[in-house]
Amino acid sequence: MGDRGNVVVVERDHPEQGLTGRVYLYAHWGGWGLPETLQRALARRQRWGDGSYLARIIFCEMVRGHEAGELGFGISATLRDHEYPLLVVDPAGQSVSLEEEPRWYPGQRDKLGPGPHRWTFDAYCALDLAGRGWCVLCPETYGPAGEEDAGHGEADGTECGR
Repeated sequence: MGDRGNVVVVERDHPEQGLTGRVYLYAHWGGWGLPETLQRALARRQRWGDGSYLARIIFCEMVRGHEAGELGFGISATLRDHEYPLLVVDPAGQSVSLEEEPRWYPGQRDKLGPGPHRWTFDAYCALDLAGRGWCVLCPETYGPAGEEDAGHGEADGTECGR
């Protein structure tokens, strides 16, 4: 049981260089709300160009209200369990993108659908994610026509498949 998701912060020395490392910020119960959580962290507009500080800012937003807890969140150099595409934060490139997660079981289908799946930090902060983050980022999968848990209704009566 859970609602697992990950934010991945990539570290590069310069935008023109390849990846040199990744930090995985894991939420066991907060996967559905992770797009909004990331948006709140980025909306602070602090340390956008500094991966280590930005990773801490994002993680603090993820654990807000649960700082002393033993369960529910983690930090790792490798991918942990997940149920949603990976939210990839690239401080050097000032962008957020989605990556299809590795397949955990045979027959698992892609969740991304057609793009775009990359936003500048400013564009990501401007998205209207309130209560429906994954529906905005991956509408083919989580939107009204999505196959997974279709019928997840919002308070305003709009449908957002989950």
